[in-house]
Amino acid sequence: MFAIAAPLLAAAGVGLVKLLLRRKRALDYLLVTWAAGSIAGIAMAGRFYPHYFLQALPAAAVLAALLAAEYLPGRGSKRAPRSVLLAVTAFSVLALVTNSALYLAPRRSEQRVAPDTFYHTQWAENSEFLGAYIAAHTTPDDTIFNLGRETQIYFYADRRPAARYFYDYAYSYDPETVGLTIDSLRAEKPVYIIDSIQPPLFQPSDRPPEFDRLLSEDYNYEGHVYFADLYRRKAK
Repeated sequence: MFAIAAPLLAAAGVGLVKLLLRRKRALDYLLVTWAAGSIAGIAMAGRFYPHYFLQALPAAAVLAALLAAEYLPGRGSKRAPRSVLLAVTAFSVLALVTNSALYLAPRRSEQRVAPDTFYHTQWAENSEFLGAYIAAHTTPDDTIFNLGRETQIYFYADRRPAARYFYDYAYSYDPETVGLTIDSLRAEKPVYIIDSIQPPLFQPSDRPPEFDRLLSEDYNYEGHVYFADLYRRKAK
């Protein structure tokens, strides 16, 4: 993350230190509070996904501008020493090399730098085709259930979810929802259960074992379609 925006982040850090060391004005306190609030907003979830840091960029840009304003030709009050010029050059080269890889070999770079995003994008693109497959093998009145987080499948298949908790975060935060979901599935009997808890994004251990019992008792394995395992309800 630092390498992608190295000049901005380094300048923002130095700008913040200089702001804290100088005599404060009311506007300075506002800027420090803004920067601190941005960082707190990123940290409070405890996950630190790259896109969370976007909310800190406006404050970082202003802090970097405080430092840059001191050395702007014709406007700044100081002449940039050689050490500053060397640092700016080094950070700029680092950012240029890092970003050039993303442009010259985007798929390979994304797969290496952000594998979760890479595979999520692939799954999102294939969800439309998976939804079309399910729509072709069900009727409009049928229900389906996706075990995982690919809830867009319901939209592309144009089929209703068979249970209230159709996004698997609920099972981690409230284990009672697993039993409630199993009960709903046994009562509703969806035509398809789509298991999208699959490698490389997930491991079999991420799937609650209660679902394995349901699948073995009431469903037949139809096959692996795009990124998910499909299970079709057993004939009565």
